[in-house]
Amino acid sequence: MRRVAIGVSALMLLVGAGWLQWTSPEHDALSGVLARAGAVLAAVWLAYDALLRIPLMSLIGLPLLILVVVFSRTAKWLILIVPMVLLLALFWPRIQGKK
Repeated sequence: MRRVAIGVSALMLLVGAGWLQWTSPEHDALSGVLARAGAVLAAVWLAYDALLRIPLMSLIGLPLLILVVVFSRTAKWLILIVPMVLLLALFWPRIQGKK
C-alpha cells in the first residue's frame, strides 16, 4: 500500500507541475519544486523494494554526513567528524548485533 501511495503522490506532483507550467508560467519556482519532488518520489517508487532491504542506520547516516559537510564552518571539524560518522555507519550493524 505504501508503494502505491508513493507512486500516486509522485504522479500528482508531476501532473501539478505540468499544469502550473501550462496554465501560469509566472509560477516557475513552484512548478520547479513540484517537478523535483515528483521526480524524487518517482525514483523512490521505483527503488522501493531495494530500499526496504537497506539498514536504517545507512538511511540516517548518509544524509547526516551530507548535512555535516554542507553546514560545517571550518575544515578542521570535518577532519574529525567525517571519519567518525563513516566508522559509525560501517560498524553500526556489528555493534547492534552483539547485544
